[in-house]
Amino acid sequence: MSASSSPTAGIKEVRLWKRQVNAALSATRNKTDKNDARGIAQVLRTGWFSPVHMKSREAHGVRALLSTRKALLKKTMDLANEVRELLKIFGIRLPMTVKHGSFDGVVRPLIEMDEVLAHALVPLLDARVVLYQHFLELDRRVKRAASQDEVCMRMMTVPGVGPIAFPPIALVMSLLQSTGSQRSALSPC
Repeated sequence: MSASSSPTAGIKEVRLWKRQVNAALSATRNKTDKNDARGIAQVLRTGWFSPVHMKSREAHGVRALLSTRKALLKKTMDLANEVRELLKIFGIRLPMTVKHGSFDGVVRPLIEMDEVLAHALVPLLDARVVLYQHFLELDRRVKRAASQDEVCMRMMTVPGVGPIAFPPIALVMSLLQSTGSQRSALSPC
């Protein structure tokens, strides 16, 4: 399962559920490090535990990439909405159909006509452009990683499954294969 062998010491490594070990150790009378070590050894000897599967460093990297991409998109949209709200105060309403890529091109000419608007909103637009460029770079990385994975390419033929939706599905599938149980695969570790 999640146990791995250490090549140097020949010691088997097992990761345990914190709550299970805590429940087993709660019966001890004196809480000391020595007694806790004895209790953990007893749990291991008797097999009163379920091993925990730790996600790989690669899995955490994919999750971080997707989370960062999502955060940048959210902040880009937040800044665009802030610009829209500030323009409403001055009587300028943007159409709802302005896309992310063309937002700057539509808004900047409107803002530069008024000096007060330009001083207030150009910094927001500049920040939004930088965030959007970083978002596009992360989006390219995700799509490139998805296009290099054979299983991902096969799964993307299913309607609704794309390069953004597939990595979390792939992580769960790989965990189910390696652990053999849903409880271990879906744990937050």
